[in-house]
Amino acid sequence: MGISHYSKIENGQREASVQLLDKLAKFYGITIDQIVHMDSEIPTEITLEDKTANEQV
Repeated sequence: MGISHYSKIENGQREASVQLLDKLAKFYGITIDQIVHMDSEIPTEITLEDKTANEQV
């Protein structure tokens, strides 16, 4: 990414693409969500579990 492109993103003149956010997240070892929500609280990770047949009904 060129300096001009980066500068426009920083100044709010251009939006970062999902592909760029993905590359940055991988480079820094964080998630896209952490990049997007840098100043706010990051949502807590949830775990989905399979329910038994009785619980599903």
